[in-house]
Amino acid sequence: MSGYFERERTPDGEIFTPTTDAVSGWGAMVRGPAMTSLMARTVELAVVAQIGVDRVDVTDNSNSALDRSGETGGFIPTKTTFDLHSPLPLVPVTARATVLRDGRRLKLVDAELIHDGRVYARARSLWLKRDVVIDVSDNDAWTPSQRFSTPSAGPWNITDDGRIYWSERLDGEAETAAEAESRWSDQGFDHQNGARKAVWQFPVPTVVGEELTGFEVAANVCDVANLATGWGPKGLDFINADATLSLVRYPTSTEVGVTGIDRIAQHGVAIGTAALYDADGQFANAQVTQIVQPGGRIQFPDPAIDPSNKLTRPVG
Repeated sequence: MSGYFERERTPDGEIFTPTTDAVSGWGAMVRGPAMTSLMARTVELAVVAQIGVDRVDVTDNSNSALDRSGETGGFIPTKTTFDLHSPLPLVPVTARATVLRDGRRLKLVDAELIHDGRVYARARSLWLKRDVVIDVSDNDAWTPSQRFSTPSAGPWNITDDGRIYWSERLDGEAETAAEAESRWSDQGFDHQNGARKAVWQFPVPTVVGEELTGFEVAANVCDVANLATGWGPKGLDFINADATLSLVRYPTSTEVGVTGIDRIAQHGVAIGTAALYDADGQFANAQVTQIVQPGGRIQFPDPAIDPSNKLTRPVG
């Protein structure tokens, strides 16, 4: 089984060594999804230690891995902000969690990724207790009308990054679900245009030999909001300095779609907002704060010249 990190247990705790799956398209550093996924794992382990239940993988979607703990369970990571403030080199790291509040209806947990005494990334995760008893269905607030395109079952020749791609019609004309589905492809170069994008992600496990949990899946793909919202006709100019994941349920599978819903940019700084969805609809939002990389554009190469189908820095 693949994974972003090899795990080593030591008397002082776990050490995580990046694998080749963890290498970023921006250069010799750990990619964002690997960092967010590892911090989500760290936070989740701290929470389940507090309430005394075991983690379960995403396919057991009772909507919270913690529901089976009875009166002490039912918590879900409603909002998690991942601060990716320092490029993390391809070196072994440790992960540390601190429970800031362990309340009856609210839990707040911090996590850090550390190498040689230096903190390279932080997360703060807010967990709220779900309530399945109180019924407020007679007072539905406004919600936007959303329709998300999902790809067919394939088979797909997915990219090295575990993705396939979709882009909206440039003319903005309405279309059927079947027409929208037909524009999914496994060749990123086909979607290097100015249209709204969606990315269907097949997440890599956080740790070699471990199954992903629902929280890890969502954390893994929230960083992809940078690509879904910042990818233009000539590639991607912006790298994200953070990612905020806000969710109301876990995904129902390990395959998740990310589609851009809003973006603003000025003077080399941008904010991108994306919807995260599965076959049952939207389950989360992700927002990324982006900063332009001077001379650092990455793009999909023309397959006639380079068949790698991976976002890389252009030659020359």
